[in-house]
Amino acid sequence: MEENLAKFEKMRTGQYNEGEAFLRMKGDLMSDNPALWDTAFYRIKYALHPHTGDEWCIYPTYDYTHCIVDSLENITHSLCTLEFETRQAADGPYYWLLHKLGIYCPVTWEYSRCNITHNVLSKRKLNALVTKGVARGWDDPRLLTLDGLRRRGSAPYPSPRPAIACAALRGSRSADASPPRRVPSATRPPRSTPSASRSE
Repeated sequence: MEENLAKFEKMRTGQYNEGEAFLRMKGDLMSDNPALWDTAFYRIKYALHPHTGDEWCIYPTYDYTHCIVDSLENITHSLCTLEFETRQAADGPYYWLLHKLGIYCPVTWEYSRCNITHNVLSKRKLNALVTKGVARGWDDPRLLTLDGLRRRGSAPYPSPRPAIACAALRGSRSADASPPRRVPSATRPPRSTPSASRSE
């Protein structure tokens, strides 16, 4: 334990390179679920944080924080895409950590990604398009972002229209893609019928 704490302190004080050291969960190597073997809980990343700047160089991973935040915020149903299915399984790290901490366990449910053909939906790929100047910004109407949809004529944010659009695309557990033509009709607000003017 002392050796692990000393190494973790070296991680915190920037004595390792990125990818050279991780804080890993002491899981169950005999588990049938590989997500429970040695999940990373903290990693090193030398990058400016938007709120804390360069004060920290170690950050908790999604696998470590997701379940704790869900529990502390009293989330009833944690909805994720299918790539997280093994992590949120009954024998996965999501419930393993909550049981170890003795805190509230939300219900987890997974579904397939919402794919639209001929469109980029990955946050990392969208960020690359914006930062490299391929797109004019996050409000470029060619992008399926909230600001981009607003530029296309969608209802102002906050609005239920994007949620209605997702419901119209009928998310499921099967990997399928919807054509782009289904997006505009679902995201634009209904047209109001002009009332006839009457002369008194």
